[in-house]
Amino acid sequence: MDLLLASDHVERDDGAHGTPYRRRLAMDRTACETMLETWVTAFGTALNRPDIDRVLDLFEPEGFWRDLSALTWNVYTAEGHDAIRAMLSACLAEIAPTAWKIDQVLGSSDGIHQALLSFKTRAARCSAVLRLRGGRCWTLLTAVTELIGFRRCDTNLGGPTGERSGTARRPNSASHSGPIA
Repeated sequence: MDLLLASDHVERDDGAHGTPYRRRLAMDRTACETMLETWVTAFGTALNRPDIDRVLDLFEPEGFWRDLSALTWNVYTAEGHDAIRAMLSACLAEIAPTAWKIDQVLGSSDGIHQALLSFKTRAARCSAVLRLRGGRCWTLLTAVTELIGFRRCDTNLGGPTGERSGTARRPNSASHSGPIA
């Protein structure tokens, strides 16, 4: 086993080049990937129906869902089935998260399988970090990565004179004799 600097990030020991800040752990790639794929497929199906009871079956009873504006348009942590149910009941129909897929399997350590996910809502492209323990979600972090259908603002945010935001108008020193407030 090739052990580098320890961190929360884990990657498979398949000979691929990794960052020097990650631990490489040997793992049964097939078992981990199969568990993650099964969970993500069931999760996406349950959200599409929508079947909140089935979504809750996929989480540990005291599992965590931390949302960074992907579903709630706020920073919100739901801990346990009751809080996750309340969050989904309030936003699932309007937000409609779809197209859940695994972008990268981060690996498995101490029975915890981890992956980076991506998905879409009606308003945004989003990412997620999934951690499974015993086949059920222990933690899920969801976050907006890009808004859909919104143009970027021009960097010149000034008014009609073209001044940039944050620059103060100063009177001409020749025409102003008093202190500048």
